[in-house]
Amino acid sequence: MITLVHFWRFARYFPPKNFPSLLALAEEYALAFSPTDQLIEIESEVLRYVCQEVCGNGQPGLYLKGVTNHVAAAFPTIKIGWQKVRSALINLRIVNRFYTKKDGVYVYFKRQKVEEKAEERFGLEKDPQETSTNSTSKAEDLEKAIHEVLVEAGGELGVLAFSARMESLGFDFEREVLPVLYRLEREGKIAKTSDVVSLGTWPR
Repeated sequence: MITLVHFWRFARYFPPKNFPSLLALAEEYALAFSPTDQLIEIESEVLRYVCQEVCGNGQPGLYLKGVTNHVAAAFPTIKIGWQKVRSALINLRIVNRFYTKKDGVYVYFKRQKVEEKAEERFGLEKDPQETSTNSTSKAEDLEKAIHEVLVEAGGELGVLAFSARMESLGFDFEREVLPVLYRLEREGKIAKTSDVVSLGTWPR
């Protein structure tokens, strides 16, 4: 069954005249992307963020609303509430306890469990410093790849062609590239319309 999530994941890339093509793609995507897959993606993003902050930056815990805001930014086409994030945290079994503070619900984590889960799911090393370094290095590699692809294309590229090019370089477009694109757009480094990605303040 095609849901609004499936439809709008593609709608932002298509002008109205191409909606028949959009519908066909959404049908194909709906068959390949089950709700279970979606929950796994959300769990993975939650785990990635917690690992970065708790293992990499040494935080003992995080506010639930902070984790929710991060995950919502990573999946702008999906309605992400604190309930989904809390469920993901519980499913991951990395929570020590939830504690209500003046500024909201604060989550204390089992650092060792976070490291073990991250290693299990992402193949990360348990050493927090090495994990942080690896994460930073991968983010830098991704940004460099995005910049190089756009420069090679003369400064702009159609979204579908850009997506295919990034996938060919070994990056998962939905999980890895899109969150970085939204951040780069906020920073002004790139500009993005419904069907084109182009360089912004980044040098050509």
